[in-house]
Amino acid sequence: MRKYGKNTTRIQVRVGERFVLELPAFATGGFTWLLNREPEVAVLTQERIRPGGPGIGTSSVQEFEFAAIHAGASTLLVEYKRPWENVTGERLEIEIVVEP
Repeated sequence: MRKYGKNTTRIQVRVGERFVLELPAFATGGFTWLLNREPEVAVLTQERIRPGGPGIGTSSVQEFEFAAIHAGASTLLVEYKRPWENVTGERLEIEIVVEP
């Protein structure tokens, strides 16, 4: 399974392939990535947060796992913020291209 990071702007996969978007987060401080727009060509199969390192209060890694379901292209939009705050956080737009 291919993994992509924060600097990714385009993901190209084939129908049936799975891929993971790994993003740095500070979940212990309430900051996580929110999925604002799921791509039409892939479905979210799992979301998880894992420790970024040892110790208390360290950063986290938030993972979004997707499965490509049909050929085409669409955009994934995620935003980094505290879910309960009504502010605009950092946004990432990633083009997802799925080939047959």
